[in-house]
Amino acid sequence: MIERKSVCTLVIMTLASMSAEAGSTVFDVTDYGAKADGQSDCTAAIRKAIAGAAEAGGGKILIPPAEKPYLISDSIELHADNLHLIGAGATVYLKDGSAVGRTDAETMLHIIKITGTRDDPIENIRVAGLTIDANYWGQTDGTATWQASAKIAGVTRGIQVGHAQKVLIDNVAIKRSFVGMTFGLGSHNCEARDVKVTQFHHDGFGVTPERVDGGASNITFLRCLVADSRHGRNGGLPGHRVKGWEIEEGAHNVKVIDCVVRNTDAHGFFVRPHWSRRGQYDTKNIELIRCRVENAGKAAFMIKGFNHQQRVVNVKCIDCYSDTGTFQIMMNPDNVLISGGHFGSMTIGFYLDIADDHHFPDGPWDWTYNFLPVRSVVVENVTVAGDIRINAIQGNDAANDYTPDISLNKVTVKGDLYTVGFEPLVKMIDCSIEGTHYLKTPEDYLENIIKPAKPQ
Repeated sequence: MIERKSVCTLVIMTLASMSAEAGSTVFDVTDYGAKADGQSDCTAAIRKAIAGAAEAGGGKILIPPAEKPYLISDSIELHADNLHLIGAGATVYLKDGSAVGRTDAETMLHIIKITGTRDDPIENIRVAGLTIDANYWGQTDGTATWQASAKIAGVTRGIQVGHAQKVLIDNVAIKRSFVGMTFGLGSHNCEARDVKVTQFHHDGFGVTPERVDGGASNITFLRCLVADSRHGRNGGLPGHRVKGWEIEEGAHNVKVIDCVVRNTDAHGFFVRPHWSRRGQYDTKNIELIRCRVENAGKAAFMIKGFNHQQRVVNVKCIDCYSDTGTFQIMMNPDNVLISGGHFGSMTIGFYLDIADDHHFPDGPWDWTYNFLPVRSVVVENVTVAGDIRINAIQGNDAANDYTPDISLNKVTVKGDLYTVGFEPLVKMIDCSIEGTHYLKTPEDYLENIIKPAKPQ
């Protein structure tokens, strides 16, 4: 049964809440030989400034404002406690070809790497004010597909965080990266605030703890933006954009607040594991609060579980919005609350597209067909501009049967409502359906809705 708890009071991490402030000493990278001329390699100079701050027990590494970028050829690595990298008005730019051949996890180039180790995580790290130009297409000679690009130069992030605590990324702009920034395995009590990702290849932001339960936790995104990145075929840089946010594979306690995906062919906010039979973990306690998807890909919001070993549990979406995009909930997620907001359409227990081959019991990955229904979802005080489609049949998570528990409370449906399966599994209170409410058996829905929708 859905737990109707109020959203807890939000406590945003501030610099004052960090365990220790960086030392007052300023380490200016230009004192170590860095030149903002767009031609001189500043990697060694920046690393020397960081080493000086680390040896002092912490400090502020200053990249002074400049009209031209600071050229780098390798990662800016923050591997010690109490380091604050300050770069308001400055741009770091990755030299063409620097990431070529660096395709494995150990050698992969990310513009800023904030990483400790599992046994010795670092803490109290801040990156503020900097503009990062990852120049990813300059590494791959403009290669379009992400698979081919990754084989050439890896999957360069603007910022990669791992085995680090109390990290604040504040007012940073990231452009032309494969992925904007990722909180990876071992990231705890971290925040991205007022970070903007544009012209990315694959994704904007991620929380990706590598299939470890609780491997990243207590992560906050506040007022962050993914924007201005079209598919190559639509006038953007070569390749295909995928999504703005992914929160996945063992992430716990993540808040995404007042964040936006707009003017991109990428989809919006995804909470889900990848399809895999490997690992046992929950992705849980996720809150999306006042998030918006505007002029973007079709899947505005996705909450998708998998089987009994890779669950998605306790997800709240509060006062969120999409102009035309779909809100998709599927594959046995449990305790999902959608409260307030507006969405283009909604699917509960189905894929995004009516004619998706996975809707056929004997379709691709047929062993996942019984995962499709949700476990428990409440939708309340929501307006849906188009249709809602609900899969109200019994599911099986590869271990046990389960019965969906679906409630619509004060929901306005401007289009049609399709209830497929057992109508009593869908509780409706004070709802307004301006179109038609269709009650379909699974067989009728397959023969008369799904099959006719498939291209001939």
